[in-house]
Formats: sequence, structure tokens, C-alpha cells
Amino acid sequence: MLCILFLRTIIQMNNIFSQLNFTIMNYNSTLLTTVADCDTVLNMTNKDKSNLELRKLNLQHQHDNYEDNSVELEAELQGVIAHITALEMVIPTLPEGPTKQKTIYDRTNLENKRYRLENKKGNRGVIALLNREFDIACVEREIEEADAFITVITTRKNEL
Repeated sequence: MLCILFLRTIIQMNNIFSQLNFTIMNYNSTLLTTVADCDTVLNMTNKDKSNLELRKLNLQHQHDNYEDNSVELEAELQGVIAHITALEMVIPTLPEGPTKQKTIYDRTNLENKRYRLENKKGNRGVIALLNREFDIACVEREIEEADAFITVITTRKNEL
């Protein structure tokens, strides 16, 4: 199920990335008739750009954390799976009694841990890592567009 979710995410991201190949929009800067109007728009756009840069920094930080976590999660998950496999081989050979019941209980706990790790892997593992990379790319495009807009408005201001 996790593989299907992963593949769907990759397909969605590929579709969105292909749509992101856009050109800079032509802005009708002639609507601005005073230097004060230009200054107001520039101030608002610079504030938006500053927020985008902060968002990008936060996303990059999350990406770095997810990158570290994904390796650790995968290693821990593989260890739990190996332990479950070993217990499943041992349980049929044990005689009925408290030892067998404890081993079955331990296997159940490990299966629960495997389930939690698989969910965590989806939230902080490879899938989350790819989603963060996509989010960073989108924010970078927004910053590029803000820069282009600032250039257009600055040019208009200089014309006035």
C-alpha cells in the first residue's frame, strides 16, 4: 500500500512539475500612475517575497531532517521485520505455555511497531522527502515570479 501511495505521489508531482514550466507573466504596470502607488506595490511584494524566502528556509530545514530520518527509519524498520521473521520461525517450535505466549505477545508488539514505523516513514521518510523537494521547487518559482514582478514595478516607477 505504501508503494502505491509513493507511486501516486510521484505521478502527481511529475504532472505538476510539467505544468510549472511557465513564462513570466506580462504585468500591466501602466495601471500604476504615481510613484507612491509603485512604492506601495513594491513594499507589499517585498514583504511577500520575504515570507516566501522564510518558507523556503523552513522547507529546506524540514527536508534535511527528513533526509536524516528516512535512513534511520528504514534501518529500524528492516530490523523490526527481521525480528518478526525470526519469531515467526520460532513460535511453531515452542511448546504450549508461558514462553510461547510471551513470544506471541512480543511478535504482536513488533507488528504494531512495524505498522507505526511504516506510517512514520510515510510522514517523515522518503515520501515526505520528495514532497518537501516539490514544495521547495514551487516556492523557488514563486520567488522568481516575485523578482520579475519587482523588476517590472521598479521599471515603471523609474518611468514616472
